[in-house]
Formats: sequence, C-alpha cells, structure tokens
Amino acid sequence: MDKNSVGISVLNGEIRSSASRTGESAQTWQSPGNADDLVSLGATLKGALQGIRPDCKRIAIVLAHPKLTDQIIEVPPVKGWKLEQVVYRKVESSKTFAGDAIWSFQFALPTKTAKSVLLHLCPKPVIDQLTKGCEEAQLHLVRVLPTTAVLISHLRSLPLKKDELAVLAAETGNCTTVVIGRKDGLVCLGRVVRSSWNTEPDRVNMDLTRSIGFAEQQTGLTVSGVWLFGAGAESQVPVMQSLLKLPVAVSPVPYSPSYWAQQGEILFKDGDGNLLSRDAQQAPQRKRLLTVTGALLVFMLLLTLLATLVIEVLRHRTENAIVLVGGKIADLRTQKVEYERSIREVSEMEQVTQAARDVSLRATPAWFLGYLGEVLPEELVLTDVHVTRTNDSWVIRLAGAGSPGTNQPGAMDQAFAVFTNALALGPFHLSIVPPPPKKEDDSLADDGLALAVAGRPTGDVTHFLIEGSMK
Repeated sequence: MDKNSVGISVLNGEIRSSASRTGESAQTWQSPGNADDLVSLGATLKGALQGIRPDCKRIAIVLAHPKLTDQIIEVPPVKGWKLEQVVYRKVESSKTFAGDAIWSFQFALPTKTAKSVLLHLCPKPVIDQLTKGCEEAQLHLVRVLPTTAVLISHLRSLPLKKDELAVLAAETGNCTTVVIGRKDGLVCLGRVVRSSWNTEPDRVNMDLTRSIGFAEQQTGLTVSGVWLFGAGAESQVPVMQSLLKLPVAVSPVPYSPSYWAQQGEILFKDGDGNLLSRDAQQAPQRKRLLTVTGALLVFMLLLTLLATLVIEVLRHRTENAIVLVGGKIADLRTQKVEYERSIREVSEMEQVTQAARDVSLRATPAWFLGYLGEVLPEELVLTDVHVTRTNDSWVIRLAGAGSPGTNQPGAMDQAFAVFTNALALGPFHLSIVPPPPKKEDDSLADDGLALAVAGRPTGDVTHFLIEGSMK
C-alpha cells in the first residue's frame, strides 16, 4: 500500500475513489451518477479530488469496460522479449476491433497441450481517454488494472488447498467478473459477464456453468467450489449451489462499495496485468525531465550568449589596444631611429675627441709652452722651440731674436736677462747650458744664429739660442 495514493474504480460507468493518508482511514467518494462516456472523466475526477482531497497526484484505476476483454491464449515455452513478441502477434491476429490495441498478460495454468497466459486486451482510445481525463484533473496515471487482475490477487486470500481449483465471482457494477484458478494466482479462465446476479441471476448462473465446463475441458482439472464476493452475495449462495452442484460460499475478504477503488491504491509488482506500458507510466517523469532539460538548455544558451558578448567586448578592446600599441610601437621605432642617429653622432664625436686626445701634447710640454707665453718679454720673439724627452729629463732648445720694434740700446740685454732668470728660477727650474767658447773662424752666418756668450746677446747681435734641461 502506498503511503499516500489515490485509487479509482471505473466499473462500467460506476466511479468510486479512495485516498489513503499515513495514520488516517481511507477517504472515499462516489460519483452521483453513472459515467458511461469516458470523455467527461476529467471533470468527474476533479469532483472526486474535491471529495477525498488526496495528498498525492499518483492514481491507479481498476477498470471494467465493455471493450476490455480477457482470454486464455496458448504460447510456446519462451520467456522475456520473445514471449512478448509471440503475444503481440496473437493480439494482432485475434483482436476484433480496428486500430491499435493496448494489452498485458499474466501467466496462467497450462492447457492440455501447451503453456498459456491470460491476455487483457483493450482498444487504445479507451486508455487514451483515461489518460487524458487524469491529465485534465492534474493527476499522474500509473496503472490501469482489469477487474480480473484484481480477482487473481483475491484468490490468494481464499482458504484453498495447494492444487485446489476454485471459481471466484465478484459483482463489478452491473457486471460480474469471474476467474477460475488456484491459490498461487495461476488461473485457467478470466472473463467479465455482462450481467449481475442482483438483476439477472439466471443468466449469471448459466454463464458460470459454461465457464466451469470450459475450464475443466481445457485443463483436465476439476473445479472444487465457488466463492462469491460483492453486494447480495449471501442471498445467491443457495440458488447457485443448487444449480451448479458445487459448494458455494461467500469470500472471507470483507466487502465494501469502495473495495475496488482501494485495491487500485495497492501498487502491485511486475506481472500484475497493468495495461499501461513502462513508457506511459514514466511519461510525466520524462515530461518533467524534459522541462528541466529545456530550462537548463535555455540557461546554457543565455550563458553562452553572455559569454559570447563578453568575449566580443574583450576582443573589441583587444583590437583597440593592439591598434594603440601598434601606434606606440611605430613612435618607438621612430624614436629608436632618432636615438640611433644621436648615438652615432655621439660616437663620432667621441672618436673625434679621442683622436684629439691622442694627438694632443703631453702635459709638461704644454705647461711649459704656456709658461713661455707668460714670461717671454715683449722685446724678444721665439722663432724655434724644441722640447724633447730623454730618459730622465726634458731637453729644451729655444731660439729667437729681438723684437723688430726694440731700438733702445741695452733693452735687448735686459729683456734676455729677465727671460733667462724666469726660466732658471721659475717653476720649471731650467738648467741652461752655457754655449761653447767662440772661435775666431766661427761665423754667425754658418747657421743664421748669433751665439751669445753665456747664452746672452752682445753688441748688435739680435739672435739668441738657449739650450738646457729640466727634470
């Protein structure tokens, strides 16, 4: 029994409902009139929901309908999908209506010649009307059980012996459902008689007699008794017992008008005769899954669009940054060219400066020449200057003459004396070498120089030569 479930019985237009809640008694409801047309089932189920106020939306229907039939068919000794293929071919060859068929089967007692199953067969439009009515009432239809399938389960509650074969007849609305089988639930006949013992007892008794004879002929077994279930069953016991010549008793299972609806609440195991396929049972779950999947796909699509937009914005910014960086790179290349040109110019200037440094005078000759420029009197003019480096001293040779503007007597001698003193006493301390003694045959014309005694000019000699050294 499901903790929270809804059971509906649709017995040839008579509709009842029952809903169970945990810890509470079942809530029942009955349609005020017969609903022979299943087209209005949705509105009827909405009224049922208002009457029982269930806590869940799952619904199981126990169905007795003129177009729902039951029959025993022989099958080869196969199982699984092979058996389903065999049953499908027999359904297609034996159905008496046009269009698609909805079917299920339950294992039955073998006949004299082969194994057999009890086939439940119904036109697809009938099941579609039930499904549509449940959808209109916002219910989830999980199973549709023939009344014969419910009675097969009822057989297990009868006080039968292990191999005893019995008849179980139950009132189902204005019809009577009949099964003949054993306590283990295996049957050799299942059918719905289109009459009720409350209105047509003779016809029901006649159909029961024919059913018993057919079952015994097919199986070779003997029916040991008859069990009745439903309203008015007690009053039919003596009549049927006299006609059938068999023990007749009322089923020990308590009867109530909502029995069939309550049986619909029970969730049976596989092989209970449910006419709804597994795909049909899982349709609402697939619908919810499809809705969730669609929502996820929409979310992913929106997320993808957002990601695409972000990527496009980043790409646009990246392209702008590339253009900007490209411009900066071009500017840097121009600056690089200018810097390289400046570097070359500086390098050339360094080379020129280095060359100038390489050819410049050494420090001592330069200082000495600078000093000569300071101490040389205006009366004298230098015509030749030689500064030569020896191992440990500088050799100095100065040649010159008197200034052309000097005409005063003795001015040349005085200027020469001042100049030599400055050289000897100055910062360079030039050691002047006295000239060699003059010979009579020497002539100043030999080299164009007037050699003065002790390095000084005498008489009218206007040229002088000074030689010396300094450390």
